[in-house]
Amino acid sequence: MWNSKKQASVALSMTEAKYYVLGIACQEAIWVKQLCQELLFPYNEAINIYQDNTRAVAFSNNPVFHN
Repeated sequence: MWNSKKQASVALSMTEAKYYVLGIACQEAIWVKQLCQELLFPYNEAINIYQDNTRAVAFSNNPVFHN
């Protein structure tokens, strides 16, 4: 999905910016999956989100940074 709006926050590094975008992509994927279920279109497969920034991927895989 695509939209344009004023930036809500400022990232201090490229890794932080990519990690922030990953979070937004995950939120939209969950929203689309829930929308499909509400429209009675059963979608039970995992949604893959691809990222090419190795530091952001390592950051998201490290359990120290998450609850």
